[in-house]
Amino acid sequence: MNPTFINALSTLEQEHNISKLHLIKAIEKALLASYKKKYNTDANVEIVIDSVTGTIRIVLKKLVVDEILDERLEITIDEARSINPICELDDYIEVEIEPANFGRMAINVAKQVITEQIKAAQNNNLQSLYVDKDDSLMKGTIIGQDPFNYYVQLDTTEAILPKNETMRSDQFSLNQEVVAYMVGFENHSKKGNILLSRNHPGYLKKILELHIPGIANGAIQIQSIAREAGYRSKVAVTTSHPDFIGRVIEACVGDKDSKGALIREVISHLGSEKLDIIEWFEEPEQYIQSALNPAQVIRVDVLDEENARVIVHENQLTLAIGIKGQNVRLAARLTGYKIDLYSETSALVADLTHDE
Repeated sequence: MNPTFINALSTLEQEHNISKLHLIKAIEKALLASYKKKYNTDANVEIVIDSVTGTIRIVLKKLVVDEILDERLEITIDEARSINPICELDDYIEVEIEPANFGRMAINVAKQVITEQIKAAQNNNLQSLYVDKDDSLMKGTIIGQDPFNYYVQLDTTEAILPKNETMRSDQFSLNQEVVAYMVGFENHSKKGNILLSRNHPGYLKKILELHIPGIANGAIQIQSIAREAGYRSKVAVTTSHPDFIGRVIEACVGDKDSKGALIREVISHLGSEKLDIIEWFEEPEQYIQSALNPAQVIRVDVLDEENARVIVHENQLTLAIGIKGQNVRLAARLTGYKIDLYSETSALVADLTHDE
């Protein structure tokens, strides 16, 4: 190391807003770990880099003894007094050493530390730029892919869209535009650290906010979303706004004259995914009944804070269950209740039809 190295650290400090002293301390720490690993020692050693000259000092703290048992850790009184004339037995004395080939190791370690610190600084700067865009929709262009991820170019950086965070109908090609939901940051990736998703419930929520005016202006609130991306989702909405009371579903879907134009615009962003907009109710019995739409429910019994029993007409049981149990599964996830479904016949057999 030399003054040129220190000047380089000063330049990095200005260009990447990384403290020179912080870099020096990080290099010292990494050098110490490398030294102990290379020389297989736990000796009481200290590595110090001069912040002006760049000189590296390796200092061993040795115990002053009469007779040496371990020369890595001990020094005789005579040798010690040649360094410090006033030292005594059982004192610790600093002995500067110069291991062979340490200079080459120091250069390699310094390069690695600097690279890591620059990457960390870039990530921090990136996060400060995008932190207010978390929980929002991002528009970008596909610039590459591998078996597990799509790589998306945003305005100023690259983002990751994992393939397990896409919908089943998603097949993106190079240079294709894509809209996705920003989940957060991935700090361990070599290619960008903004993490995107298209199957997250937040993606659906933002699409609804984008295309349904009542939701966008806050007159209609989304209370809950249950989503199986690419297949089907249920969204519970409510309102206290006088313009929408009694017609909150119509306000989200679109009136008859528009043939459901609002919801069709939303679905255009969901591929083949089906979407149920249902009304949220404070009373759990009403809410569960609403969540099981389109099935018609005879009765809902809330058994406790986690369980509910639902009785439906015989010809509504299959509809209430849904394909592969999807309708009741989404209703349970939406409401937070485990729902046990019974047809009228099975309820009679189990003697569940009387009022409790």
